[in-house]
Amino acid sequence: SIGVSDSLSAAVNTLQNPGRRWNEVRAVLYGASSLGSFLALASYSPLDPSFSTIASIDQPANLIGRAGAYSADLLLQMFGLAAFLLPAVLGVVACLRARGREIESPAVKATGLGALAFSLMAGFALPHIAWQFRDAIPPGGLAGRLLAKALVHVFNLTGTAVVLMLAFSASIYLLTTFSIAEVHEWIAKWKASKAAKRRNEAAIEAQNERGRRLAAEAKAARNDARS
Repeated sequence: SIGVSDSLSAAVNTLQNPGRRWNEVRAVLYGASSLGSFLALASYSPLDPSFSTIASIDQPANLIGRAGAYSADLLLQMFGLAAFLLPAVLGVVACLRARGREIESPAVKATGLGALAFSLMAGFALPHIAWQFRDAIPPGGLAGRLLAKALVHVFNLTGTAVVLMLAFSASIYLLTTFSIAEVHEWIAKWKASKAAKRRNEAAIEAQNERGRRLAAEAKAARNDARS
């Protein structure tokens, strides 16, 4: 009866305080989604059945089966290699949920993620990039080709490269804790460390010089005493 009572108490406590348990459930779901989407994208094969191909094979090469083949084809055709941001984002969210932490400034993070996806899709779709993922998927995807075409039309190739570099830098700034103030602080600490090292080296050299001078004076005094 004691065991049953403890179980009921634990169940009641879980229902009354679902926060931690619910975070763990969501962490597992996000983690499984991250792993599944990554395996589907990484094992993509143009020979698998999909929306853009007609194949009659019984067993797709995709590790997630037909669901993975269709979803991977759709994501890669639309977004190119930027589709791999999906499992990355899901993995980060899973880690945060497992620690019971919320996403700080979700609107800012979403803006940064959008800027990152924009810069990657358009960058991979710039002219003169002939490489294709699995020899079938343009690295920028359909969205990247449209973005790159519009950007080159407005800014030309050099201007487009500058815009994409700015977008990529802005995305890193928004998605991480990186800030210009921290860079200045790091540079100041580095300069202070270098100055302290130089002072320490100068002090050691001065002490060594004093030791050499005292040794020379002692040697001269001994020579004088012998003579």
